Amino acid sequence: MLKQLQQQLLQQQQQQQQQQQQMQQQQIQMPQAQQQTELTPVLEAIRRLDERIVELHNLTQQQQQLQQQQQQMQQQQQQQLLQQQEQITEALKQQQQQQQQQQQQQQQPQEAPPFPPPAAPEAAAEAAPEAAAAATTEAGPAEEAAAAPAAAAAPAAAAAPAAAAAPPPTAAETAAAPAAAATPAAAAPPISIENYNCGGERHIYICFSLLQ
Repeated sequence: MLKQLQQQLLQQQQQQQQQQQQMQQQQIQMPQAQQQTELTPVLEAIRRLDERIVELHNLTQQQQQLQQQQQQMQQQQQQQLLQQQEQITEALKQQQQQQQQQQQQQQQPQEAPPFPPPAAPEAAAEAAPEAAAAATTEAGPAEEAAAAPAAAAAPAAAAAPAAAAAPPPTAAETAAAPAAAATPAAAAPPISIENYNCGGERHIYICFSLLQ
């Protein structure tokens, strides 16, 4: 038993020695590979840092662009708000002016419509003969017969004041009066009415002839 144990221990020692030798040989043969394996994490970290720096730079540019866009949007919104406020104020002013005008019109008394201007004297003078001519043309025989006595009475009415104003007659004049009065009474002129048409208009002429 002891011999077996000793042999096993010897074998283990030999194996360990072989492993150590192999390890030493590997360390001598491959120093560069070990250095590379040690530097790879460092290089990887540097690469990652570079990528991160680029990302940060891009992010800063994007943030600046966003800020500029926000500023432009704010300016546009402010301008639109100002324009809307100006439009609203102008509309309110116009409404106020219209309301004031309506109130003033309601408060002012309603003026009466103007009367038509009076006719000019020349126009009235020109219209009078035309109206008289129309009246004569439209007058019938009854109106003409009624106008004849009025025209005959006009000279008698005009002669009455003259007779009243004359001086009283003398005795010789009163004696000769019956003979003188008989002659004019017998020779009293007749009243002649002549009707004729002239240019489509009807005229009435009343002629009085007195014989001495």
